Amino acid sequence: MVENNDKNMQISSADLLKNPQGFADDSLAVEPSFAEEYDEDDQVLFLYSQLMNTPFNRTDIISGIERSIYAELSADPEDTLAMITFMQSQIMLGNHPKAKALAYKLWEVGGELEDIEEYIYINALLNLGLLEMASVLLKPRFETLTASIDYYYPLLLKLCTMTGNVYLLERLITHPNAPEDDSDYMQILTRYKNYNYTDHFKNVQRIIMENVKESICVYDYDVTEGVMSEIVSEIYVGGDGAVLRQLESTLNEKLNEYYRSANIEKLSSYSWKLLPVSSHPAIGID
Repeated sequence: MVENNDKNMQISSADLLKNPQGFADDSLAVEPSFAEEYDEDDQVLFLYSQLMNTPFNRTDIISGIERSIYAELSADPEDTLAMITFMQSQIMLGNHPKAKALAYKLWEVGGELEDIEEYIYINALLNLGLLEMASVLLKPRFETLTASIDYYYPLLLKLCTMTGNVYLLERLITHPNAPEDDSDYMQILTRYKNYNYTDHFKNVQRIIMENVKESICVYDYDVTEGVMSEIVSEIYVGGDGAVLRQLESTLNEKLNEYYRSANIEKLSSYSWKLLPVSSHPAIGID
């Protein structure tokens, strides 16, 4: 079963500092005296790993981390990992506009990011619906796919799913170095090709992304197993229940208009759902 979501990000304990005391809920709050045990560089890693192990509904903990990372940024405004961590805190709090502003600021800063920083940044761009920016950064990975696919496969697959690019999805899934078996996904893509649904898949993704672009905070998807397998997009958005209901109504209206114009009942083997960002579980670090 394909499952591409932020709970399965390719980050390990070898990449980032882990909390030696574990991550039980009561230990997640950032106490100044505890954070001060780490040197300046390790504090940012510590704060980031705490953030990743916090459920999105724990806004009290996230806000505490936000304050701590803001203090780090005040001391060093060019600290890219601190900026990425602060951006992630805004995503988790459902603050799409502020997270997007930070994404643009990081883009303007430029320079070389460490591999793990680039991975996290690209994933954040995708989650915020900034697909063109993510595409620019991932283009070199497509051009060196054999060398890049093992590490960047989840991000490449996520981008191609969000843009409905069946050609590139097929290229990724059937690549001899693909690190996962996504045969169920390939079966759906084959059906789309056989029934001339590839453009419908692309257009449905475009309609969804155009309408959630001002509030999307996380884009996850899953591919269910079996003969009746389907792609399921889970789109987590900021805002209250009224915002979510209005957005869901708008999406249904726009998609139904498209289905009528395309003379199809709906896009087969595909479903989507909107969810409040607060319902997203902790991303976690292995």
